Amino acid sequence: MEEYKKKKILCVGLVCLDIINVVEKYPEEDTDSRCLSQRWQRGGNASNSCTVLSLLGAPCAFMGSLSSGYVAE
Repeated sequence: MEEYKKKKILCVGLVCLDIINVVEKYPEEDTDSRCLSQRWQRGGNASNSCTVLSLLGAPCAFMGSLSSGYVAE
C-alpha cells in the first residue's frame, strides 16, 4: 500500500482557454440568441482530468504545453 501512495498519475496534454457563453436556453439550429454573460475558463482534457483527480485525492501531475502572454497569466 505504501508503494501505491508514492506513485503519481501523469496527465499529458494541452491547456486550452474555454470561452463560456451563458444563454437563456439552448439555441435552435441556424438561429441567433443573445448572450447573457461570458467568461474565460481553463480547459483541456489533461488539465481538467488532473484537476478532478486531485480534488478526489489522487496524487497527480500535469505535463503539457502552455502559451505565454496576457491570457496565460
